[in-house]
Amino acid sequence: MQFNTPLYIIGFLPTVCFVFFILKSRFSHSAALVWLLSSSLFFYAYRNPYHIFLLTSSIGFNYLLTKIFLSESFSEVFNNNKKTSQTVAISIGIATNLIILACFKYWNFFKTEILLVQGNTEPLQNAILPLAISFFTFQQIAYLVDCFRDKRQEKDFLNYALFVSFFPQLVSGPIVHHSEMMPQFADKKNSHPNTINIVLGISIFFIGLFKKSVIADPIANVVDIGFNNIDHLGFIDAWVVTLGFTLQIYYDFSGYTDMACGAALLFNISLPRNFNSPYKALSIRDFWKRWHMTLSRWFENYLYIPLGGSKSGISRTYINILLTFLLSGLWHGAGWTFVFWGVLHGTAVSINRIWSNTGLRMPKALAWLLTFITLNILWVLFRSDSISESMVLITKLLGSYESSYSSEFLNLLRSNFEYSYYYTSLTTEKTNIIPIEIPIVIGLIGLLFKNSNQLENYIRNSFNKKTSIITFSFIGTIAGISIYKILSTSGNEFIYFNF
Repeated sequence: MQFNTPLYIIGFLPTVCFVFFILKSRFSHSAALVWLLSSSLFFYAYRNPYHIFLLTSSIGFNYLLTKIFLSESFSEVFNNNKKTSQTVAISIGIATNLIILACFKYWNFFKTEILLVQGNTEPLQNAILPLAISFFTFQQIAYLVDCFRDKRQEKDFLNYALFVSFFPQLVSGPIVHHSEMMPQFADKKNSHPNTINIVLGISIFFIGLFKKSVIADPIANVVDIGFNNIDHLGFIDAWVVTLGFTLQIYYDFSGYTDMACGAALLFNISLPRNFNSPYKALSIRDFWKRWHMTLSRWFENYLYIPLGGSKSGISRTYINILLTFLLSGLWHGAGWTFVFWGVLHGTAVSINRIWSNTGLRMPKALAWLLTFITLNILWVLFRSDSISESMVLITKLLGSYESSYSSEFLNLLRSNFEYSYYYTSLTTEKTNIIPIEIPIVIGLIGLLFKNSNQLENYIRNSFNKKTSIITFSFIGTIAGISIYKILSTSGNEFIYFNF
């Protein structure tokens, strides 16, 4: 079930929320949690019922793992040497989770590479990736490590299962820690609906829906045509398509995160924010402090720092950076494009670190432009189906093409859009395609206006004030536009559902 569907917005979400608080106030806390867990599992199984067995097995395995490995009897096997027993336990837990992830996510990739070495070029049938496997695997690995670090574990299986499967954040994050979420469920102050949280939750949810349905999805149509017809692109066409994807992936993923955080607030649960105006970053390092922040936090806390971080010498520091980003690339997808995307980000971060250590600084405008262009080019690898395809498009971005725009590309766009929706400045005639101005305007909106975190604070502060009339009129407007959009067209799947 997707967030950007009438079934979820009008049916599933309000029903689950209403029954949750009825059960919590009239019956018991446990009854409410059972209902929420059941609803979350139904939400997950809606797309593919068979994958529910993988999720529930993973939850059961990791819960039992901590119960067994933190017991005194397990420590006795190693002559009560707790350090050894914990090392063995963590190693078994992490290895098992990663092996399961690799089997489902990377089996076809490795098998294809082996067959290519053997001279077999027949493509394998794409396996259906279990929804959210990367997210709930990493979330549970973090829980295992935290259990052994902090000597704390969840004793109630119901709480643990809900921690992993809570539907707003299950599919694409944010990746949360047990200590961030479960105390909020236990807090008696959260037993009843909170008016401010309801208003904030609905507001943030519809801001996210607007990002997805009104901005990201229309751009996606042009991006898809462009990437499917790279040979027909000229210089300007290539920049329109790649800038389009740069904006699409941000508005798509940050829109999902807003909707997740907004839905969670309806249950009085505050999830960590995942974005903080990443395209305002003045360096690649700054970008990764603003983009998918809970994933960056995960890699820093559970990979980069355990490897030695920046405290093991200069050479080791840069090796750790490259290895961290290499694995980040693999986490995003099973393919060489993701491997190179990760390695190039690690290289860029390393170069940025070297530059910073020299004490030299460049003007902010130049730093921003250089960072944004670098990100735009690297997103080409993320979106392309192959390295060769991405190299062709990057070559066109750099101007190695005989024309600024291609009439073939314009014709492709005209033939794929039945309604006059946009016009283009690439020719003097009006057409029904996206112009180069549209990505620029949308990009400026993202740069100049408040982000979702700032809007949430603004809405909270304007609650019960005169300015709230203007604020909620704005929210009502974008909500109406978004609902009209999802009712009149079929929404695209969220990009990060593939990870």
